[in-house]
Amino acid sequence: MPRPKDRRHSALSKRDSKTKAAEQPVVDCSWNRLDDVPFARTRGVAPRLLPWLVAANPVNYGRPCKLSCAEAVAAALIICGQHAAGVAVLDRFRWGHAFISLNEELLRRYAECETSADVVAAQGAFLEEVEEDRRLVELERAKPEAEDGSSYMSGWDLPPSGSDSEGADGLTSDPEPSGDPPPRARDQGPGPSNSTSP
Repeated sequence: MPRPKDRRHSALSKRDSKTKAAEQPVVDCSWNRLDDVPFARTRGVAPRLLPWLVAANPVNYGRPCKLSCAEAVAAALIICGQHAAGVAVLDRFRWGHAFISLNEELLRRYAECETSADVVAAQGAFLEEVEEDRRLVELERAKPEAEDGSSYMSGWDLPPSGSDSEGADGLTSDPEPSGDPPPRARDQGPGPSNSTSP
């Protein structure tokens, strides 16, 4: 697929819904050799780019925009409103369901967009949300401990850790004996004694 000159409004959208899987050109090459692809010599009626998505294939798992051919075709079908066909493409791979899971929210947002400009705007909004979340995490990590010794996570409702009942030596302390016999022995009443009388 040729690289369009104006990338701002060249994303695949619902307007391209007449596209069928058999009509989608896919560049089948290693991402390491992408610069060797002669995009200028390829022909296409309406070149489109996929918006930002995360790969789930074993080679590039978790890497943004490094999709396999199957992921690219499936994403294009889903964005164009052919969800079942996109899922069918991924069903052939053990990791196919992971692509849908990783990108579920994004694919839904992109599929709701009518135009290429809408898809680009949805992509931008998502990336801004991700950046804002990253900034908030960084701010939380940078907060010093409070004067009372609590950490930046003290406001979170977390379950107690095993160290909450540990002593200074790292061992769990037993409750102090009360002097009373254990409940079981107390409730059994008189019974045979283990001691011998003289």
